[in-house]
Amino acid sequence: MFSAPTSIHSLFATPPFDIAEVAKSAVQTQLSLYEENRRKAAPRPNAAASMFDIVAAKVAADSMGDDPEEDAKAILELPATVARKAIWNWDVLPYTLFRAVITPATDSEPERNWIKTDSTTTKPNADVDEWVLRNETWLRDRRAGADDWTRGLVRLSSHMDAVFPDSTLTESARTIKRQALSGFTFLDQKRASSIQIQPSINMFSKKFTELTGGLLEGLSWENVFVAGGIALGSLVCVDDIDATSNLEQWKHSDIDIYLYGLAPKEANQKIGHIFKVFHTNLKPRAPALVVRNSKTITLFSNYPTKRIQIVLKLVRDPKEVLLNFDLDICSIGWDGKEAWMLPRAVRALETGYNVFTMNLINGHYLGDRRATQDQRVFKYANKGYGIRILPSYTENLSKIDPKKLAVDRATLQLDIAAAATDARSWTSHAIKAFGGHLSPMSSPPVLTHSMLDARVGQNTTSSGGRLSCLTGFALFMRHVALWEAEAAGKLIIQDNEPASTDYTSEGYDDVPQFTWDANFTVRELMRALNAFNAREEGALELQLNHVIDVTARLKLPPRVLRRISYAPSVEKIFDIEKDIVLPVWAPLSFVEFANELVRAALQDKGLEAHNILTPAVSDKIHEQPALGLELVYWRISQITMWQQIDRRIDEVFEICWSFRQAFENLGAGPAAGEDCFKLFQRQISQRTVRNTPQDEYEAFANWVARKPPV
Repeated sequence: MFSAPTSIHSLFATPPFDIAEVAKSAVQTQLSLYEENRRKAAPRPNAAASMFDIVAAKVAADSMGDDPEEDAKAILELPATVARKAIWNWDVLPYTLFRAVITPATDSEPERNWIKTDSTTTKPNADVDEWVLRNETWLRDRRAGADDWTRGLVRLSSHMDAVFPDSTLTESARTIKRQALSGFTFLDQKRASSIQIQPSINMFSKKFTELTGGLLEGLSWENVFVAGGIALGSLVCVDDIDATSNLEQWKHSDIDIYLYGLAPKEANQKIGHIFKVFHTNLKPRAPALVVRNSKTITLFSNYPTKRIQIVLKLVRDPKEVLLNFDLDICSIGWDGKEAWMLPRAVRALETGYNVFTMNLINGHYLGDRRATQDQRVFKYANKGYGIRILPSYTENLSKIDPKKLAVDRATLQLDIAAAATDARSWTSHAIKAFGGHLSPMSSPPVLTHSMLDARVGQNTTSSGGRLSCLTGFALFMRHVALWEAEAAGKLIIQDNEPASTDYTSEGYDDVPQFTWDANFTVRELMRALNAFNAREEGALELQLNHVIDVTARLKLPPRVLRRISYAPSVEKIFDIEKDIVLPVWAPLSFVEFANELVRAALQDKGLEAHNILTPAVSDKIHEQPALGLELVYWRISQITMWQQIDRRIDEVFEICWSFRQAFENLGAGPAAGEDCFKLFQRQISQRTVRNTPQDEYEAFANWVARKPPV
């Protein structure tokens, strides 16, 4: 299911392989695909022309959707039956306007009946979530909204009546009642039949300040956007007796900050401002620590002070932040004045479900939408948000021949209901077999998700090597069944998800984990970080003992490796002594290629050019005969730590991560080199951005067809 696109797969088609040439070709191929994708005109989704074009001329393009009711009147000048039928085909308009038009036609009809029964029709399904998915193509098209990033987004301040037409509003809350939905739904035992959200932007702002402990009081919000869990918590934690969400559910949520519209140096200055605000708002004599890894900078104090996590990704605007979120319910953000939502976030609030797409499995942080983690799926299931697989997905399974799927281990029956039943039965037997292994005397028994993997003696990995149960539908459903058993009160799932300092779903570099509770202190965190970096030194020393002789080792100069660094201030965290330095085994010809490409990219952006990869010694100390690898040190500076400076840098970094992950066990045994190369192939495949992905339904069939371990 993780096979690379043909252009990448072809790099491995004809052995013997020159690993350096494969790596360079992978970078160049990805850059070519990226440029090709930028030049292509995005396909215009199912647009109904003629009559709607006439209406569009009457509604100013830059303001359409700002006043949904007035805009809807323009569309409804057409014959009502024509307008309400055609609106399902017209995906290039704001969701607020779409809802204003369809609401009169659906008021008396339950949403579950909006689905067309003719699965052979070429017309889009009359399902709101199907429309929203198509509409997101328009949201991503920069030409559709010019420079106005707000176009197509939903505002808390003025759009709630349009998008929640059946809601009831009081001074303390807006209540949204939910209906049953068609499709295959699961992880919904904790889904509420209704939900309350803030009745106004002022109430949202007050709750945001309460949830964040006032840590951002005095912040200059220019180019700052807070998104994800803390924004969602501020929206749903209402001061109402009937509230379905409470502050306890969000007490561990970080404050995730994204910076937009800035160059790297400007962004670093903004981080300095954020830290100053954070430090000013701490209690007297409270400690402050700045922790930096390859993907984030996190501001810490002692528990229970909220952690502020700044994502090191330069984005154009808040819309880009929201579009990249994995789960629908998380695509909500706050810019200091307005709460913004994607249409799919609005739908998640309205339905209680995140809609499944293969982006949740195969997404990429450099792509349109990043993949999710199984931990996040279960985390939000515990908050009341299940998963919905749309009817179109299940209907199309019957049209696919399982024998033609590109899956190593495939089932011959693409029936998700049957697969789910089998998975639940398997987990039921596993629960009985374990019988509360972790706490034999406890009642109910205590288990973990990892125990299900251990039962078959196999770990599974997702993108970047992180353990995951999302590699196939049946395997995922085994873990869903464990969660369902806990929801039913039959067992307790031990929380084996300690906090970490890594926001990404890809797990590009694992980081120390720690318990975020009353026992947490900054001093203990520093000890953990020191030990973590020391283990990196020890692991490399052990590896060197296997792959080079004593004489060669003596040539190695003293080194300081840092997978993660910390300092008492932002100013000090940006010292060169705090740069991330990672050991990587890579061919020297790729090292030269990577350095040249990155230097050129930095120069083109007006930044100081420097090498990112440096050989451990000037002369060769060892060359793996079959692979031609040398030890080099990869330095990630205060500039190159920012993703999306230039695509050339991002693609080079992807291959560096592939080398690092694939060859970390080099020298572990006679077959280690061959195994490492196979892992390198898999790493490149998994880290590939699929600019032209295979058909969504075929990808879904491959995922469903993948058999779990016995």
